[in-house]
Amino acid sequence: MKFSYCLALAASALPIVAHAATEDFQTWNTINLSTNVAKNVPLTMEISGRMVDDSGRLGVVILRPAIGYKFSDSVTVFLGYTHQKTINNGRADADENRIHQQVNWRIGKIGKATLASRTRIEQRWIEGRRDMGWRVRERLQLQVPLKAKGAHFVISNEMLFALNTTDWGARAGFDQMRNFVGVNFPLSKMVTLETGYQNRYQERRGAADRMDHIIPITLNIKL
Repeated sequence: MKFSYCLALAASALPIVAHAATEDFQTWNTINLSTNVAKNVPLTMEISGRMVDDSGRLGVVILRPAIGYKFSDSVTVFLGYTHQKTINNGRADADENRIHQQVNWRIGKIGKATLASRTRIEQRWIEGRRDMGWRVRERLQLQVPLKAKGAHFVISNEMLFALNTTDWGARAGFDQMRNFVGVNFPLSKMVTLETGYQNRYQERRGAADRMDHIIPITLNIKL
């Protein structure tokens, strides 16, 4: 696959927004730990801190452990838990708990590039509120090998949809879209670094929609 074609895919992934949106520059710092606790049984832990308000303060902390089963070289399923603390400036913090079911599918090759999908279904609770929210997330990712050994050009698109309306603000329908363009490269045999630019567009009802410009810095560590 030619590099120019990859750039065209990246450009087409960026959202076309017709409405005014509140904008912010953020930095998302993430460590992904993974290991195998038995044959075909991966265990993962995501630890993430998100800097918000022009990356001037810590706004979100996420802990996300999960255990999986590898059915084949192409398909792995996971069951996981998420605790997300949103640190609000001037308002009470919000603690969210989630259970999720996830399927990772390595779809196949497009030339030298690899296309993969991640489908995640979440059950969400906000502490102090009654309703449980359901949300589905679908991410498509294309990785293109670069000349540097082990490095890849990465393009991804993730769509998030709420399946029901809750008393804590979720509304059934389109929730948000995340688009990423960047690079992934090895730092050692067990560690890779992924970084680039991510655009998040979030639809909000009763307030201006939200557009976040994000620099994600992700360390993936295999133990």
